[in-house]
Amino acid sequence: MLQRDLLIAASAHLTLLLTFGSVALVLMWESFSPRRTIPHSPLVRYLNNFLLAAADKAFVSGVLSLVSLNAPTPGLLARFPLPAWLAFLITALCLEIAGYWLHRLSHVVPWLWRVHMVHHSDPELDASTAIRHHPLEGLVDSVALIPVILLLTPDPLILLAWNALTLLVAAFSHGNLSVPLLERVFGRVIVTPGFHCVHHSAELPFTNSNYANNFPWLDDLFGTARRWTSAEQKQRVLGLEYFRKTRDQWLDRLLLEPFLKRD
Repeated sequence: MLQRDLLIAASAHLTLLLTFGSVALVLMWESFSPRRTIPHSPLVRYLNNFLLAAADKAFVSGVLSLVSLNAPTPGLLARFPLPAWLAFLITALCLEIAGYWLHRLSHVVPWLWRVHMVHHSDPELDASTAIRHHPLEGLVDSVALIPVILLLTPDPLILLAWNALTLLVAAFSHGNLSVPLLERVFGRVIVTPGFHCVHHSAELPFTNSNYANNFPWLDDLFGTARRWTSAEQKQRVLGLEYFRKTRDQWLDRLLLEPFLKRD
């Protein structure tokens, strides 16, 4: 019981550690097995992506963890004596479906896209891109996902486990990694770098595909899945056709980007 209480109390700190720790580990992995050659030094991008993340991803994930601790009334999961594994699967499925449609809307609704495009304007793709989100996007995500969490009110440890899985998959799927064996074995179950790379294409038909955060079969189910060959993954242009200058990758520009005129 004491260990459980300690985990719950430290959930925000654990989320922060997982956010930056998983990205750092995948960045190191990339140096041994890169999929694409990065033409310029990525240090400016790394620094500013991490600074932007400090104002967004870790904070929002911590807020979502705390919501279930302070829910005003027991949710659906608290009213039925479900085993922990089933409660986790229900929570995962509901949050993944909600995240899929929120992500899809972010590519369709103009003002949502202006906020979300900060993530897509990274001219390259590596683990640091996983945490490159504008704080306003974090606010939108919270407004959209908190009602789902309040409806379910999962056990805080279940929510913590889901946050951990999502953070780990995000770092992995955004990684500049050449992992053909993992792609073949897990490519239909978990979003992999080769699958998510398509979503970061500079070509619009591909940008509007592969929306799933964790489970690629959702894109197969809803008809939004697109896949590239290994050669295409290495050769296609990533990012957006605008906001590609080095100056555009600095923190102040990233924060202002939703309000700036496109090049």
